[in-house]
Amino acid sequence: MPHVRFHGGPSLRVKRSDLAARGVERVTSRIEEVRDGLPVVDGTPREVANVVWATGFRQAFDWVRLPIIGDDGYPRETRGVVDDAPGLFFCGLSYQYSFSSMLITGAGRDAEYVVDRIEARQKRLQALPVPT
Repeated sequence: MPHVRFHGGPSLRVKRSDLAARGVERVTSRIEEVRDGLPVVDGTPREVANVVWATGFRQAFDWVRLPIIGDDGYPRETRGVVDDAPGLFFCGLSYQYSFSSMLITGAGRDAEYVVDRIEARQKRLQALPVPT
């Protein structure tokens, strides 16, 4: 406590090595297409259960090449969950849940909801019988 009071706190972050140890792969290349239900990155289909699109600060979705964009130009989603594309989630959308969704005060609540949905989906997928 004395160190933090007089010298500031450490930056809180998640290290890439910690994510890798848990089987999370960070891919920064764009998804080129979807082949047999799998996202294709750098010509290679990726075996993934979930995709989280990081939209950044600009609310533009012209780069999303999936039939999930509504007439208003925004993804058809409910609290960040895209029902028309299972495994696709958004976070940080304007009015994702409320006005505060686009502010720091609402981002944590929205992210927690999306993570809960991702975890629930993972559990459902793991419970499915493996085809033989």
